[in-house]
Amino acid sequence: MAATAQGICGNMLVPRTRLAASAAVMAILLLSPVGRADIFELTNGSRITGTWINADEKPVKRYVIQLEEGAQIVLTPTQVHTVRREPSALASYRRALAKMPDTAEAHWEMAQRCEKAKLSDQQEYHLRRAVELDPDHEGARRALGFVRIRGEWVMPDEYFQRLGYVRHKGKWRLPQEVELDARKQQERQERAQWRTKVRRWRTGILRGKPEDRQAAIAGFRQIDSPLAVDAIAKLLGDPKEPRQLKELYIESLGNLLPAPAAASALADTVLNDADMTLVEKAVAQLKRHDGRQFSHLFVPHLKSPDNPVINRAAYALGELGDPSVIPALIDALITEHRKQVVGSGLTVGRGSGGSGLTAGRGSAIVKYSLKNKSVQSALSQLTGGVNHGYDKTAWRRWYASTRLPARYDVRRDE
Repeated sequence: MAATAQGICGNMLVPRTRLAASAAVMAILLLSPVGRADIFELTNGSRITGTWINADEKPVKRYVIQLEEGAQIVLTPTQVHTVRREPSALASYRRALAKMPDTAEAHWEMAQRCEKAKLSDQQEYHLRRAVELDPDHEGARRALGFVRIRGEWVMPDEYFQRLGYVRHKGKWRLPQEVELDARKQQERQERAQWRTKVRRWRTGILRGKPEDRQAAIAGFRQIDSPLAVDAIAKLLGDPKEPRQLKELYIESLGNLLPAPAAASALADTVLNDADMTLVEKAVAQLKRHDGRQFSHLFVPHLKSPDNPVINRAAYALGELGDPSVIPALIDALITEHRKQVVGSGLTVGRGSGGSGLTAGRGSAIVKYSLKNKSVQSALSQLTGGVNHGYDKTAWRRWYASTRLPARYDVRRDE
């Protein structure tokens, strides 16, 4: 039997045209002789079902056909288009059908036998006849695809439609989900279009004529969609990309602020790019758009196991001017780190760099502390020149005594 909305096996719906066809098949079967039959498709488009008496005759000069009522007819070869022998399973079904009572249970039993014999149209007919005779017949109902919900037999499709769902990509989904899916698909397409544009402009700058270069630069500066960020950020993160282009990428991302994706791409440059000139330009772009709103992109990195990352984050925070990050900076004045070292012999060491233990040719984890100069500079920058060095306790006492509001700007009078 067909699946989904084309059949009933697998608990799905059946179209009315299929039901009509099933009823037509049953009408032919009920009017045909009981026993194996031959089906004659005539050249005029009609059909005759009967027994081909002279099927062994070679060559065929005429068709002698025994009809159900006992009469015989004779057809010429020009009247017959094709002859099909009825499958044995269908012949057995026809014999059983003649003896079957018209009850719900009998039709249910016959439907199960038809399923095993792969007689889908006949199975469908008997299932529906069983439901006609017994509307609450559970087996037939479920085989037809019905489910019982709150005491009512309903088709899943009808039930979901009643709840306001729509069919989308083979699943029942809320209209809002379909709309969201459509928006995501549109965004994917637009991102792909931006990747093409960005690559074309890049090529124009590197290899094009002077007028092509100018047009490409203008294209970068006129980008106004956050969906272009992915394409720009990928090029900006490439260590082999020329500085000239990277500076243009940073400018383009700055024009898209405060879009979160653009801010994240600039923050990534600040934290990871080896070129400090580019780092400074990225921070400058963030500062142009009330840099304090981007401090959350750097505070978590004050706890990084990578000391250079801590200092880069601190540098950015000092420039962005958000005094609410002062407690986090105080905690990061001196940070502890771990390093695995390989030693020869037994050594116990302790000094300004840290302490550790190595034994023989094995390895050990050395703990050491580092003073973060950029953190101390950022604190001084945010507090208008206050300087307690690397003394965390002194800084905390000072901060507690100031009782600065969370968004207070100590440089407001500068």
